[in-house]
Amino acid sequence: MNTAIRQALWNARDGVADARAMIEQEFSPLIQQQPHLFQLALNEAEAMAWQTGFAHLLFPVLAWEKARAVAEWHARQESIRRTEPILSFSA
Repeated sequence: MNTAIRQALWNARDGVADARAMIEQEFSPLIQQQPHLFQLALNEAEAMAWQTGFAHLLFPVLAWEKARAVAEWHARQESIRRTEPILSFSA
């Protein structure tokens, strides 16, 4: 692998890491509430972005969309928990 390609890969990795840190900061309350699901969403976004060859360009958008989807899912779940009575069936 030549030096230019190696440098481009390092730059892309740095770009992805920087974007990941910014998204984690933006969604920090969600990380505390749904850490595993949030990390899975970012990992999936990163895997998809690296498959394109333009990870540093696509990862921020993919990761933000997936983080937002997790946040919306979590908000819906919280809403359901607050409005629906929890029924317990014991045998």
